[in-house]
Amino acid sequence: MTHNERLQSEYGVLRQFDVVGREGGAIRAIYEAREHGRKVDIDQQDGFSRKVEDLVEKPQRAGIISSSGFTSSPIKSVQHYGGTRLASELYTLTPSRAEDWGDDLREIVVHAEFQTMRVTVVRLIPPAGLTGGEVITASADRGRSFFRDAAGRIAGNLIDVVNQVLREAQRTNDSALRRLAFPDGPYLEIDGRRCRFEAIEIELEQVTLPAQTNVDFAQRFPDTLRDALTGKHWLIEDAERLPRVARANRELSLAFPDPEDSSYVGLDGLPMPERDPETGAPIERTIATLQLQLAVALATGGNDDVASPQLADLLTRANEAFAAGDFGTAEALYLESLNSGTALVALCNRPTSPNSAATTTRHSSTRCSRPHVPDTAVRLCQRSRRAVGCRRTADARQILDAGRPLHGASAVFRRQEADLFAREGHLADAARAYYELVLDDPTDGRIRACSHSAKRA
Repeated sequence: MTHNERLQSEYGVLRQFDVVGREGGAIRAIYEAREHGRKVDIDQQDGFSRKVEDLVEKPQRAGIISSSGFTSSPIKSVQHYGGTRLASELYTLTPSRAEDWGDDLREIVVHAEFQTMRVTVVRLIPPAGLTGGEVITASADRGRSFFRDAAGRIAGNLIDVVNQVLREAQRTNDSALRRLAFPDGPYLEIDGRRCRFEAIEIELEQVTLPAQTNVDFAQRFPDTLRDALTGKHWLIEDAERLPRVARANRELSLAFPDPEDSSYVGLDGLPMPERDPETGAPIERTIATLQLQLAVALATGGNDDVASPQLADLLTRANEAFAAGDFGTAEALYLESLNSGTALVALCNRPTSPNSAATTTRHSSTRCSRPHVPDTAVRLCQRSRRAVGCRRTADARQILDAGRPLHGASAVFRRQEADLFAREGHLADAARAYYELVLDDPTDGRIRACSHSAKRA
């Protein structure tokens, strides 16, 4: 396809044409673009028809595309002569309207509530005969609070105990007070201060965090092409408009805006939220990751390139277990699907609409180009590992940094980042990352093996 091309006429004069389409070097189609405030009349149609008929190399088809439509005269002329004239196609190109396309130009708004548990109070219960109970702050720094035995040797860490209680509460969805009894002898050392106790009480509360995800398809298909003769119409996709995102607190919006719209950024340029003093960074970052996954899944219609068949099978089984009331099995399967790579379609069980313009254009079998689909967590980590294998750790780090907004909560991603920390020589960061993975999934043998070597280092 070429624009504003001059072609040789039979009387030796070059004539200008707006759009010329070739196939195998031969001219197949020629179109005139009429962007004016008034409708195209019979004089403009006849003039274009004669100009096409006079060419040395004539096209197989030709027509006019108008932004304002046509009067009745050119339509009657084309209908009268049928296919005997080359310039026999008349189209209007106008901005797309939601009322003409329904769901194809819809805006999807998904309201969700994320529930989690948090620790509110950790209380040391003194031995019998002593009054009161000391309330302590369970710092996230594992180097500040150690259990020591009677001989003064380190026997454990308070943060480990609190984390295990918290995860058990999340697993059972039970926020009741936890009381853990300890044998006589050991004491807790907090910042060098000794605290003797016989039990620990941990108070928990359930936190509900509302979030909203918006997906707007309107600007993805900005124009509608309508055949003035038959009434058929097609959505025209602007393939240069990639999906972009914006976030305000826990409201995430995905749209197809103009490239110069600075209120949106690319999928790999969305910053992760800062640590929230109420809930902490892990849950906020998990919510941010899941929202972005959901938005892209809705925008791509559950593209097969995004999720593996194994993940789809896990989700199907989880949904069936949930519908049957087997909530324990459903929860385990959902967790397994999340840890298997958090592919984009994992949060979207919506079938592709049969008349969706995101898949095919209406009244046409021509497929639209797919929007940009980021790598899955597994594919992203494979790219990072290949870079590490070629001793390009800087490139590996850049790959992970670009994928963190979308896959930061994935166990696959976090495991690869922990490995990269170790290869970069950041052993403390690597050990901390491995340890967090062990807490999330103590049964993962690969994590335990890596964690053991990192802790030794």
